[in-house]
Amino acid sequence: MGQPLSQEKGGELEPHLRPVDSTSLPPPTLNQTSSTLEQQTPAKPGSICKRKLCLLCVFYLLGLATTLCHVAYYIHLDGTIVGNSYVQQKNIRVGTALAVLTQFSFVTAVWLSYTQTLWLHIRQTALSPDALDAAFGANESILFVRNLEMLRKFKKGTILALLAWCLLLPAFFTPATLFVKPGTWAHDNIRSVPQLVISDPSEGHRFAYSPPTERNASRLRADNETGSRRRTFAGPRTTLSLASTAAASVGEILPIAAPRGKSSYNVSFFGPAVQCSPANLTTAALMDIFLREKMARQYGAAREVDNAYYAFVPVWGENGTVQPVAKPRERGPSNATNEVWISFSKYVDSEDHESGEHRMRRRENIVCELYNATYDVSFNWVEGVQRIAGNTSWGDRVSFPTNAEAQRDPDPSDMARHAYAAFMWVITDQVVGSMSWYEDSSKGQDESAQYGSVLVDSDLLSDDKSNSGTDRSDGNLARPINTMTEPADTPTSPAPAQFGVIDTPLEHNVPLGCDDLDVFFDFSRRLYNFDDSRMAGLKDQRRRDKSLAGGLSFGRLIEQLSFNVTVSLFQNDLLTRPVNAMVTTVDDVNRYGYIPLGLFLPYSLANFATLSAVIWGCYLLLRHGPMPGKSFSDVAKATLDPEVGPVLRGRHGMLKAFHEEQGMSLRKTE
Repeated sequence: MGQPLSQEKGGELEPHLRPVDSTSLPPPTLNQTSSTLEQQTPAKPGSICKRKLCLLCVFYLLGLATTLCHVAYYIHLDGTIVGNSYVQQKNIRVGTALAVLTQFSFVTAVWLSYTQTLWLHIRQTALSPDALDAAFGANESILFVRNLEMLRKFKKGTILALLAWCLLLPAFFTPATLFVKPGTWAHDNIRSVPQLVISDPSEGHRFAYSPPTERNASRLRADNETGSRRRTFAGPRTTLSLASTAAASVGEILPIAAPRGKSSYNVSFFGPAVQCSPANLTTAALMDIFLREKMARQYGAAREVDNAYYAFVPVWGENGTVQPVAKPRERGPSNATNEVWISFSKYVDSEDHESGEHRMRRRENIVCELYNATYDVSFNWVEGVQRIAGNTSWGDRVSFPTNAEAQRDPDPSDMARHAYAAFMWVITDQVVGSMSWYEDSSKGQDESAQYGSVLVDSDLLSDDKSNSGTDRSDGNLARPINTMTEPADTPTSPAPAQFGVIDTPLEHNVPLGCDDLDVFFDFSRRLYNFDDSRMAGLKDQRRRDKSLAGGLSFGRLIEQLSFNVTVSLFQNDLLTRPVNAMVTTVDDVNRYGYIPLGLFLPYSLANFATLSAVIWGCYLLLRHGPMPGKSFSDVAKATLDPEVGPVLRGRHGMLKAFHEEQGMSLRKTE
């Protein structure tokens, strides 16, 4: 045993020297010494600083990347079709995952900056144990805000902690910016659509009634396919008459079956078309003669004193003269023309209902003829509503198949001419006739002279170039014999003193509302000496008729009627053949959409706040060096001072951190 380590000084031991039992402290071994030194050797501050800087930047950049991915993903989804439920759930999960990953990255970066700020603050300012508990537990519960000392003394840390808690919110809102909205999906595919076959000679028998010219003929399939048998045109088929009557009465194209509820396609085909133009002088003179002959016939005791409308089909007589047919024609062979001549009286000045003065009128004569045309028609259906538009390119004029032609060798194209003539037949049946004003001379009506004849001074003939197919130089045309139009039946009941007569199928059709026919409806002014109902303008029924006509001229309305009837034939599958066409189909689908403001605003605020916290944390690291973390080891090392325990147990006193060689250490301060 060695000598005791003591020195006497005045018989007493120095107070800093204590007797030590050598057996209580065994000498450390070499391995224990090296292990203890290794544990006590702190890591290099430079490496710790770099590691923490990298963590701050990595977490922020990771959050920024997931933010951009989330935004880009929703922009990509915007407008795309939702698909089935699995795909929809997958897209929602992806958006939620990106939002949560952004939340995790930003919150982690802010708490790293918060830890740096916390240790730096308690190095500079003493805090009570309660304040330290609140500061070290801020990431576990938001109830740290109840500690007023922390809020008062640790303002920067409080701001960072509140920021970290607020960064949890964007993950709840940003995924919800994705929503599903109703939309449509347009796609093209080849489908079978109908095409009119009126120009096909092998299908002409479907439109025209043309029996064989020879007697006791045998029906062969080749007759219809090649037109090899002589046939006499006798009129249109009833299906053509039904279509024309229906289209004329409603003033629009009849409903056509759609490939789908929302679809569209375009077709081109050859078909008949009617074109109207002013009559030349020769034709106008003939029309005037026919009109005067008509007005000369008595209607019982009444006579026609004024005429507003007169339309007829010119038919060639046996002696080469023109005869007017002003009634719908009966089926049978004839030498008619594919024309309709129309004469009507129209106003040439503005209307003045209040003055009651006579308005200026003039007589207008037009000729409507049949042409072959190329149709380009666009069919479109939206929610069951049909929308059809198209245009026509005019071709050659089509002549009427006469009886003389039926005796010659057949031309393969004759049946197409028969079909075209049948079409013109049903069109003219809708407009022929007259609209006149009658007076009964037996009832003392002597004021009719003030109205004058049918051609008053203001009724002028138009002088235009020749355009009628019946324009001939033969002088016999000036001496027509009207044997086709019979006088009206004599009425058996007492007739009124004066009355108007609409003797035309036009009264059932939309062209009745044409402005060019206003003259006839103003004839009713003559019924009364004074009619105060005229002060209010048009009658309700007349206003309705005019709205359907759309303000078009009478010639333009007939051309429109021709177009409507032609396209309406698509309704009958017997008059069409299927062809392949590109059909655009529009289906109702659900599409993704997102709220840009609800996505960009939270992420912009979160990125700005996190970037500010990261810059602040990097500044503290570079200026003050790395601080301890919040692990158990870091906290345990900081509480090794024996004075810390009583403060923590008694919950009184203040603690402050001091920097030592082994790390941070908490000590009691006053």
